[in-house]
Amino acid sequence: MYQSPVSPDAPAHEAPFAELPEEDVVEIAYDDGNHRLREAHLQNGQAETSALFAPYFAASGIGSALLVVFDLYGNITLSLLLGWFVAVAAAHSFICKRALAAGSAAGSRSAKLRPQWQHVGEATGLAVLWASLPTYAFATQPHDVQVMLGGAIGAMIIAAIALSAVPMAAMAWIGTLTMALCVACFYDSPTLDLKLAMTIIGVAAIAIFGIARLSRWTYPQLLALA
Repeated sequence: MYQSPVSPDAPAHEAPFAELPEEDVVEIAYDDGNHRLREAHLQNGQAETSALFAPYFAASGIGSALLVVFDLYGNITLSLLLGWFVAVAAAHSFICKRALAAGSAAGSRSAKLRPQWQHVGEATGLAVLWASLPTYAFATQPHDVQVMLGGAIGAMIIAAIALSAVPMAAMAWIGTLTMALCVACFYDSPTLDLKLAMTIIGVAAIAIFGIARLSRWTYPQLLALA
């Protein structure tokens, strides 16, 4: 027969499962821990998505830079042209390798999560570097070269698809390149053909709207998974 480990005559305060006083109970900050866990899962999802698009982003940046070199060859100093291309290629290669490494480490305990402002700063800095030479040379080029430069910048705006998992970074990338294109058109306004300007701006506007809608869809999906 089962024998109770506690004597039925024992006082209530000696029972092993007596309730603790209310003031001694410490509440666990469940909501705070849940929020941090969700943020960690979200950033891991962003890292994995960025790693998926990293080769495409690097190939787009380096390929478009080659197009710019081809268009401007013979029109500006060769040392400046090659120095810019090497800097752009090195920056894209470095960011691609880091994105792939972050994507591989996503979900592990050793993974280091990056704050959003770092993504935004990285996208802005890379966009400034990429757009620096086309913006500088745009006003001094003939119309056919201007069309090619505008097309290359438009292609890089579309490449913001690779940043859609981090909407703020995608918008920073698009905004920087669009501003560079506007500056180039402004300084060339006395000679720039109006139809050409409207075409370039129209392509940029379509790309901006499409990328913005894609980012608006991608981020909630990652948030829901987190």
